[in-house]
Amino acid sequence: MACVLFLGCGGSSSEAPGDNFVFSGGEFQLYVKQVSDGCLDGGLDLLFMPSGLQSPYALSKRTWIPAFEDLPQSYEIELKAPFNNMPITMQAMGATGMEVVDAVQSQVELGLPGGACSADMSFSATLTVTSETTIVMETTVVLSNFQSEGELCPNLVSDPCEVGLSMDGVL
Repeated sequence: MACVLFLGCGGSSSEAPGDNFVFSGGEFQLYVKQVSDGCLDGGLDLLFMPSGLQSPYALSKRTWIPAFEDLPQSYEIELKAPFNNMPITMQAMGATGMEVVDAVQSQVELGLPGGACSADMSFSATLTVTSETTIVMETTVVLSNFQSEGELCPNLVSDPCEVGLSMDGVL
């Protein structure tokens, strides 16, 4: 998933109900700290953590997270190759959470050894605001409709299958 840059309006101050701090949103540095590959038994780890699993992977661009009062909000995010720009909807979820819905990529080239193998991907994420400057994010990527030229896609656990990502974010 590498780089994610949220492009949208927002950013004004708002207090999440039941919190003792104000979450104003802003440009967060996200770190992928764990990958759980339920598709290729670890074969997709480097797609989401290209530096390896030993240390958190910092996305190369900061990520826009809107303030609670600006939700729901639909906008486009920019993703690092092999992904394309993708429209999403961010909405409130409880007193200190947000969720990403309606995020889909069609036929993303997975960059696996052996050649051209692509899949449709849908992304969902839950964000928990832990302070005015930190978030925790859990993302599920569902891969389906694998296609290749010949026999280039490896044996899958299932089609569709899921990859889980755990991330931290700091303003």
